[in-house]
Amino acid sequence: MAKTNIERFDEMSADILAHLYNSFPIPVGVSPEVSGLTVIKYLSFNPVSEEGKTEGEHDPETEFFDASLNWLVHSGFVWSNPRPFGGTTYSLPSAEARA
Repeated sequence: MAKTNIERFDEMSADILAHLYNSFPIPVGVSPEVSGLTVIKYLSFNPVSEEGKTEGEHDPETEFFDASLNWLVHSGFVWSNPRPFGGTTYSLPSAEARA
């Protein structure tokens, strides 16, 4: 039987929160690999020709993973920390911030 969206969300959220808990208090990157999903890795990219070499495959669950992470951020369970030169790191809020 296929898992419900709530079951999928629960599993992915648990993976994300466990990953952040293991690195607390240091902000870290969070990718779909945290939940065991495969991602496309860009080995090289030429911005002029827009050609690049990749490795791996796009997992269809990646969109659901991204939506789950965004929900955790917007609900205050996870802090999002934009990096000055691109990318984002994430961290768990402190107990004082949640009070």
